[in-house]
Amino acid sequence: MSVLTRKTTLKTLLISSPMDTVTEADMAIAVALMGGIGFIHHNCTPEFQTNEVWKVKKFEQGFITDPVVLSPSHTVGNVLEAKIRHGFSGIPIRETGIMSCKLAGIVISSDIDFLAEKDHTTLLSEKNRDYPLASKDSHKQRQCRAALGTCEDDKYHLDLLTQVTGRNVVTAAQAKNLTNAGGDRLHVGMGCGSICITQEVMACGQPQGTALYKVAKYTRRFGVPVIANGGIQTVGHMVKALALRASTVMIGPLLAATEEAPGKYFFSDGVRLKKYHGMGSLDAMEKCSSNQT
Repeated sequence: MSVLTRKTTLKTLLISSPMDTVTEADMAIAVALMGGIGFIHHNCTPEFQTNEVWKVKKFEQGFITDPVVLSPSHTVGNVLEAKIRHGFSGIPIRETGIMSCKLAGIVISSDIDFLAEKDHTTLLSEKNRDYPLASKDSHKQRQCRAALGTCEDDKYHLDLLTQVTGRNVVTAAQAKNLTNAGGDRLHVGMGCGSICITQEVMACGQPQGTALYKVAKYTRRFGVPVIANGGIQTVGHMVKALALRASTVMIGPLLAATEEAPGKYFFSDGVRLKKYHGMGSLDAMEKCSSNQT
């Protein structure tokens, strides 16, 4: 059992990094099924980020308080559209298409099996017994988190969050300030990512091992867990992070270029690849600027 926040635990220690080439809904769902949690990146519009979180929460219907419903007048095409958007096709059919009216029936996966959409039953066939470690909230929905920046526009999201993470922390003094401010967990790491050049360019940061030890030594007396964020490239690095009292590890490059990572595959010299870049790269910053205009 791994501690994510003062109030939340996970069954595995893995967290997918909030990078636009690593974590969107597909990655967050996959990591949650394995007992970890995904952080949706914020290099996008607020509406896109919110929708990605919603996809994860709706992936497998647990105790859904506001289910997606259709009416008898909707077509099979509407069912397929809902499946693509939300990740499921078990949809209640109400007489007028609103939750408060009489239930007329329900469309399930087997009802659309005859449609030759490749692998369209894969996600629908996943059951709890297949993923005993799956991360769920009190409503039995998949857990995920959304990352935030420090720009003025990011305040729009803050009221929607129930837990706050402080990042990027590398000293006990920083940990003290953020813990006193009510941080539920701390991300430890600055400029130590596999493709990060913050320490070289900005002349700030600290070796990751030292940072983890100092921050965790301070926060453990208050029950605030720390996440080893950056530099995790092997299983050995994960073990070292845990030995230095990290409760979980955040990984990016180990998950980038997988099927669940955002982006499309391309071929270079006969090798199938996916694009991967740091969030401080020119590509990432240009994408962020375009989303804000």
